[in-house]
Amino acid sequence: MTLKNGLRALAMGALLAVPLAAVSATPAMAATNVVASGGQLFVSAGFAGDDISINVANGFLVVRNFNDAIFAGSVTCTNVDPRTVRCAATGITKMLVRTNTGADTVRNNTALPAQAFLGPDGDLYYGGSARDLVSGEGGNDLMDGNGGDDVLMGDEGAFDQVFGGPGADLCTAEKETACEGDA
Repeated sequence: MTLKNGLRALAMGALLAVPLAAVSATPAMAATNVVASGGQLFVSAGFAGDDISINVANGFLVVRNFNDAIFAGSVTCTNVDPRTVRCAATGITKMLVRTNTGADTVRNNTALPAQAFLGPDGDLYYGGSARDLVSGEGGNDLMDGNGGDDVLMGDEGAFDQVFGGPGADLCTAEKETACEGDA
């Protein structure tokens, strides 16, 4: 095993060390579900081309899907309107985002570290100011880590582009910019 493959396996292990049951598909997954539990915000997108933004406003994490319905799935989260959920930010220390099929866009406009699985189609990911661990999972993906020491991984067999941004970033993609090492 080469050092590059070993580091990639280690990074993927870190991504997979999350409770995948919290982001796996359920029969009601025609829309995006948002759950706050155990110090984490879980965002599990439906099967459309989602356009998701996550922001902080007035002590809340505000999750909006501009392209699909969204539902609050825990007591500390409420629906603001059919495309917006807000969750109390108190106690939330990280995020996990999972998109499915469709060309998805995810914008982490927070200072929270995030893990993201982007699904099988060509997706866009814009990271927050903290560490982002992102797996492209298929399609021609574009990932921008923004701040933090990010790990940005494209997939084999597609043309992925990553921009690490500020911080010590590890990247694996066909085109890498501002990356200090290979993931």
